[in-house]
Amino acid sequence: MTEINTNRPDEFDMKLAKYLVDPGPGPRFESPHAMSDGPLNGESDGEWTDRLIRTGMSLGLYRQCSIGYHEECSNRYAGPEATCLCSCHAEQPQASI
Repeated sequence: MTEINTNRPDEFDMKLAKYLVDPGPGPRFESPHAMSDGPLNGESDGEWTDRLIRTGMSLGLYRQCSIGYHEECSNRYAGPEATCLCSCHAEQPQASI
């Protein structure tokens, strides 16, 4: 594995680091949006969205996957190595660098 200079983490080192960190296989979870029937009785759309995001965060899902916008997830091209633990990443092709 390539060493990263942790004494002077410049912008290049930070960009490189995201490709060198190996999160391991780990479990994947369905999006809270996919598992929800919609807002609870008396819950506004905004409150529902906030609840989906909190639930997703507790499982290790990024915000966009939590609310069902998988194509906008910042990890969308990471494939099975994605740090977002949404199940949608398990089958996505990994982008080449």
